[in-house]
Amino acid sequence: MTRYAAALAAAILAACSGTPGPVPAELTPLENPLETRLLWYASITETDRYSESAFTAPPADADRFVFFPAQIGDAIYAATREGVVVRLDAAKGKERWRASADTRLSGGVGADAKTVAVASEKGEVVAFDTERGAVRWRARVSSEVIAPPSVGGGLVLVRSIDNRIFAFGADDGKRRWVYQRAPASLIVHAPSGVSLLGDTAYAGFSGGKLVAIALSNGGQRWEVTVSIPKGSTELERVTDVIGGSAGARGLRCRLPGKGGVLRGRQRQADLGSRALLGHRGQPRCALRLRER
Repeated sequence: MTRYAAALAAAILAACSGTPGPVPAELTPLENPLETRLLWYASITETDRYSESAFTAPPADADRFVFFPAQIGDAIYAATREGVVVRLDAAKGKERWRASADTRLSGGVGADAKTVAVASEKGEVVAFDTERGAVRWRARVSSEVIAPPSVGGGLVLVRSIDNRIFAFGADDGKRRWVYQRAPASLIVHAPSGVSLLGDTAYAGFSGGKLVAIALSNGGQRWEVTVSIPKGSTELERVTDVIGGSAGARGLRCRLPGKGGVLRGRQRQADLGSRALLGHRGQPRCALRLRER
């Protein structure tokens, strides 16, 4: 009896182990690495301003959200979960101003030379003046916001997790347009924002889609598939485009969240891929990340 039980347990373990996935290549050692040093440190949390400790414990729900600063010229803007927004000098870290959004924030800051914007999981958007840190306007979107707003072209673009992108006037906060797609049944809870280049906004969606949106009216200029869903279950076929995009000389580069097949080139990457697209979304090339 014991022998049969041991054999059954071994069979179950073998079935659960499955086939191992792709293994990333080992990191190669750096030759002549550059030394780094801390230039300055600044605390932006209210509870830490008069503390003897240089660091404080993050809020209990801090791991749900992603915060990172934004640099515009010689200024660095940053925000905290508690709603603190600050402007720092990029050279020495000196605090220029400190303001409060009067709400708990759920993502980093978006900024240009005149406007700083933040948002909350309740869908509230708050815009500040970059010179004095005064609240310029408040607005609201349809659902939770976990990505930093994008500011440019006289607009503040805010993406909510229900697949909507809201465009507000940077000066007055009035809604200019809304871009909307049908929400997927399963999504990756990640801060997927909007990238701006010239008169166009770029955003990735579920199903491996990358779209270009006109800033003038919110109309879709083109759509391209940068990652094809694949798998036997709905969970395996989740292919949200969550990486940031960058533009240069008429090309867009987007890192898909999963999969890595560029339509029109059929270059499959086991660990992901970067797709280079023309200004109208036509495929130019695909870079493959290979297994070691």
